[in-house]
Amino acid sequence: MIDPGLEVLAHAFDALQIDDAWSVRADPRRVAWWPGRLAQELVAEPAVQDHGTTVCRVRAETTVLEGVRPDARTAQVLGAVASGVVLSAVDLAADDRLVLASELWVHPDGADWCARTFAFAAAMQAAQAETMADRAAALLGGRVAVSEHPASGRRDAPDEMLHILEGLVRPRGAGPSPVSDGDVADAWRAVFGPVGIEPRRDGRTLWADLPVGGREAIVLVRPDARHPVHGSGVLVRAALGRGSATRGSLDALAAVRDEREQATRAHLLGSWIAEEGRL
Repeated sequence: MIDPGLEVLAHAFDALQIDDAWSVRADPRRVAWWPGRLAQELVAEPAVQDHGTTVCRVRAETTVLEGVRPDARTAQVLGAVASGVVLSAVDLAADDRLVLASELWVHPDGADWCARTFAFAAAMQAAQAETMADRAAALLGGRVAVSEHPASGRRDAPDEMLHILEGLVRPRGAGPSPVSDGDVADAWRAVFGPVGIEPRRDGRTLWADLPVGGREAIVLVRPDARHPVHGSGVLVRAALGRGSATRGSLDALAAVRDEREQATRAHLLGSWIAEEGRL
């Protein structure tokens, strides 16, 4: 049986050019490495059967802070932080760690796409974690989760991969979005066409109402969005109905936690945030 998760993990190891001197492989399905002062863990969970197909969840996780107080103010600050983080969810773990997490469910037919996406998301996660750590500690009062490789010690000279934001992402984002209307239309047909959901159009943005257990929900895809730091690109957003965030940002954090703890078979490449009474 081909294990798609192990293939994706192997691709990430090669794509990120992880050095043996700065990594620890506890078993074939799990590797921790130190691109800088923060450790990142890459995991391929055991494969499972889903309607006769072998699937696997792969995870990238970086602990940014430790000792973060889990209260309403923290949740509000994290909501603001999460709105700017790309390709990772912002989570406050049960042990009071501030974590960036990216998760994909790998299907054999989509393994190539997942491999490329997972490696890029992991690189973005590590770079963003390093960039935000000190500022987040000042805002939230936690401790930056500096750690050391058990043999090589603390990594004072960061891996070149941590320069992906200023070296690759922002220069490309300075120009027009590389995503065309045709790209968005093709992606929409691939995802929503089989279930018969046709999009509406608002300028260049495609959107539609979604049937989610009788609750109001929408999804939109905007090919010409602009991130305040990283520049132009595509924005994909899902929103639940009004009243879904009765506790505001606390509900948003709970929604992220639920997605991470439950086998929803859905990719996690962003955060829930509370906005105008909805998630």
